[in-house]
Amino acid sequence: MNFDIQIPNSPNFFAEIEGTWEKKTYWDWNGTITAKEPIVAISIMRVGNHVEWARSQKTQTTKLDIRLLLGTYDSNAKDVLAMFSIGNNGPRLRTLLDDPNQPPEILTSSNVPIGKPFIFSKPFGNPELELFGLIILREQVVSARNGLWHIKEAYKELLPAEWFHILAYGRAGQFEIEN
Repeated sequence: MNFDIQIPNSPNFFAEIEGTWEKKTYWDWNGTITAKEPIVAISIMRVGNHVEWARSQKTQTTKLDIRLLLGTYDSNAKDVLAMFSIGNNGPRLRTLLDDPNQPPEILTSSNVPIGKPFIFSKPFGNPELELFGLIILREQVVSARNGLWHIKEAYKELLPAEWFHILAYGRAGQFEIEN
C-alpha cells in the first residue's frame, strides 16, 4: 500500500496533535488533533500484509480525540489488544509487547499535514503493529446516512484505487496487501 499520497488542499494546512501516556493497569495514550478548519480522519493499523482501518465521525468539528489503548489480556501485561482511534472509532489488533513497562514511542510531531498520511508511533509488538492516521478537511467529504462520510468524487482520479476505496466505502474495513 502506497502511503505517499496527498489529497490536494492548501500547502499550509496542518493539524496539531497533543497527548500523553497514562499507566493504569494498562497503557493509555489520550490526546487531541486540532485544526483551523473542520476535519475528519481515518485511523489505520497494519500488521504485515494485513491492514485495518476506520473512519471518524462526520461532525463539523475542528478537534478530534485520538487514543492508543493497550488493553491487557494476561497478568504480566505483555499480551495486549491495541486499539487506535481518531474521532472515537478505530481498528483493534492483538500483539505481544516486548516490554510491558515501556509503551510504544509516539513519533508524531506536534504538527501533521492535512491530506497526507502520517506515522503515529514507532512500530511495536510481536507481530509488529504499525499505526497511521490521515486527516482530511471536512469540506473535502460529503455526508452519508448513519454518521458516515465519503471523499468527494472529484478526488477519485487523484488517488490510487486502494485509497479511493477506503475513503469512499464503509465506516471501517480490512484488506490484505498484495506482494
